[in-house]
Amino acid sequence: DADGRFRGYRGVGRDITERKRTDQLLALEHSVTRRFAEMPDSGQALKGAIQAICESEQWECGRYLWVDTAAGLLRFGEAWSVPDASIERYFDEWRAIAYAPGEGLAGKVWQAQRPLWAPDVTNDPRVARPGVAQATGMRAALVVPVIAESRTIGVLNFNSRQVREPDERLLHTIRVIGAQIG
Repeated sequence: DADGRFRGYRGVGRDITERKRTDQLLALEHSVTRRFAEMPDSGQALKGAIQAICESEQWECGRYLWVDTAAGLLRFGEAWSVPDASIERYFDEWRAIAYAPGEGLAGKVWQAQRPLWAPDVTNDPRVARPGVAQATGMRAALVVPVIAESRTIGVLNFNSRQVREPDERLLHTIRVIGAQIG
């Protein structure tokens, strides 16, 4: 008013949360594509892609398990994590573990060629070795196949210390990224 007091406003409000999330996930896809285009070798590119996904979506760690066709097992490949000694010990344990088709979340994803989301691995019967995750406080897991020429060549596995409910949009984006990597 004439005395400088606030009297109200006129305007239009619009919730842009969904659009912002879509933009964020598209940016993640582009970031992964850029890392593969810019890195000198596939190992560094894969580690960079895992890092981009973890940082964008607040996962404490991620790893890639590759299919050892000769042995018929999934084996530890590349990994990235936030700086944390307990996660490094976690990775050290995982380096010694191999999965058969259908064993644990990774083996189930390998076999079914479909992603799995475990909101809390501490009470999920599909988890083969819950003690390994519990030792570092890991709770949620997102596991996605990497597919090339209609077959799974590896599995991406992300973990968080927070219980996390499935996010269908993130699942879709990570599936697309898994196909890009493949």
